[in-house]
Amino acid sequence: MIKLISFDLDDTLWDGQQAIIAAQQAMHDWIACYHPTVAENASSGRYLILRAEVASDHSSRDYDLTFIRKEVLRRLFAENAYSNSEAHAYSEKAFNVFFEKRNQVRYFDDALVTLKYLKSKYQIAALTNGNADMIATGLSPMIDYFYSAESVGAAKPDTKMFQALLSDAKIKPQECIHVGDHPQHDIFAAESLGIKTIWFNSKKKKWSEKFRPGREINKLVLLPQAIQTICGEK
Repeated sequence: MIKLISFDLDDTLWDGQQAIIAAQQAMHDWIACYHPTVAENASSGRYLILRAEVASDHSSRDYDLTFIRKEVLRRLFAENAYSNSEAHAYSEKAFNVFFEKRNQVRYFDDALVTLKYLKSKYQIAALTNGNADMIATGLSPMIDYFYSAESVGAAKPDTKMFQALLSDAKIKPQECIHVGDHPQHDIFAAESLGIKTIWFNSKKKKWSEKFRPGREINKLVLLPQAIQTICGEK
């Protein structure tokens, strides 16, 4: 018996790429307005270089996207003649601009109405490698369990998020269905624990992995039917 449906967030419930691009632009515009020299250096490619340096220096925290972005910003300000305290303060302000915009997500068609319907029948969980805020995105009222890479200390396809969910919800793998867009991060990770999966393939890509998802949908309105099909399997 299925008791819980878990969801990936970015590119499953909403357009993650659009949210990140808009957030990065808002952050850049803020820096350009108040710290034009820093913005000029960032636009020249320095931001990407610092991003690689931070990833290398803190490889054990590669799952923590908030830390990485803040540290890149701090270094960007610091190397432009700002004091340590100034670099820290301005990097926090720049990140806050990014984060506010990042949480102004554009839900896919039928995402919210489908969630509300499923919430009346199952427990709902969200598992994300990103750093979206459940309250700011408006998702909090529909979520019973929430896990991020930052909260568990590992990003999917590591199974820590799934294991934490099964433990906290006190359910068996066969009592859960996971819905996500990423073949490795979502489908492989969940299936490796015996969790049934539904691949959300909104872009209608060709499946190229040796393993298979339990079901495939390209619209969230089709999700309840896919769940019922899995529930009917013996």
